Amino acid sequence: MVLVLSRGGFCPKDRRQAEGLVELHRELEVAYCRLVTISTDNITETNEYRTGVGAHWPFLSDVRRIVQKDLDIAEYTDPLHNPMIPHVIVLTPILMTSIVTGLGVLPLAVGMGDPGREVEGPMAVVILGGLLSSMALNLIVLPTLALRYGRFDRSEEAIQSLT
Repeated sequence: MVLVLSRGGFCPKDRRQAEGLVELHRELEVAYCRLVTISTDNITETNEYRTGVGAHWPFLSDVRRIVQKDLDIAEYTDPLHNPMIPHVIVLTPILMTSIVTGLGVLPLAVGMGDPGREVEGPMAVVILGGLLSSMALNLIVLPTLALRYGRFDRSEEAIQSLT
């Protein structure tokens, strides 16, 4: 899933990005990828924005800036209008893929002692162990290391360099 955080229809850069995504949307659907845009406009403006660019994917309205607050992506350059900083987030389906694959090989791991399963049973246990360890690394260890050792510069100079 690709999640696009948008300032709204008033921003020419966001409008241009949405027009580019319209061209890309058909290819994303072929690859079983979903596209969602969250805008800070009200629902009427969001629907006009979606229709104006010719988009065929869901546009959600976040007037109260709940997503912006949860992700801590406040716009520091325009505190008066408080627009959302445009972001594109690709949500990797690590958890869902691991759960589905794990459920698929679970019968093999449980029936390990059955005749004819001498190879499949131990292989299923190895697959389950690999899924659990990779899921733990991707969802717990790597974010913890990034928070501990990553450098997140929120000084005024860093913020000004973004504008």
